[in-house]
Amino acid sequence: REPSTPQLEAVCDLFRRTIPVFDRQSESDNAETLRLRRTPDDYRKLLEESKSTLLLICRERESIAGLLEWDPRNRDNVILAYITWMLVDQDMRGQGLSSKLHAHFEQDCVPELIRKAKSETIFQALGVHLKNPALQIYRKWGYTEPETMQWNDGRKLFLIKDTNPRPLRP
Repeated sequence: REPSTPQLEAVCDLFRRTIPVFDRQSESDNAETLRLRRTPDDYRKLLEESKSTLLLICRERESIAGLLEWDPRNRDNVILAYITWMLVDQDMRGQGLSSKLHAHFEQDCVPELIRKAKSETIFQALGVHLKNPALQIYRKWGYTEPETMQWNDGRKLFLIKDTNPRPLRP
């Protein structure tokens, strides 16, 4: 369902308060991220224009405590359920919210994508800064560096998790 204006206001605020900065490049990248999510109307436009970006909101104590933003991407007949952002309010960290958000993503969103996919190769994927403490959590959830399709610019890693419902073709 579509998020309400008050929910999007809270999400924009969550981005402003919690978006991580690891180096000068991430600071520059974050400026663009925040520009696209400055107001609820900006965020709604981003969601509408992408036509595929979905937003999951975790509500705790009547506030937005965290979010997982993702979109399906098709690259050379490989479908990626790509996590673009996962943020948890700093006051709510350590309570398992990112695990709850990720579990919902895996149990509801990814299976729906698999049902609709016209590809036999489907992965969950994300890019993570090497200095991000969440890197350990992603690895705990089963994300690994791919043997092929390497993307590591010295700052970020591309991680995948195989979710193929069918055997891969050689």
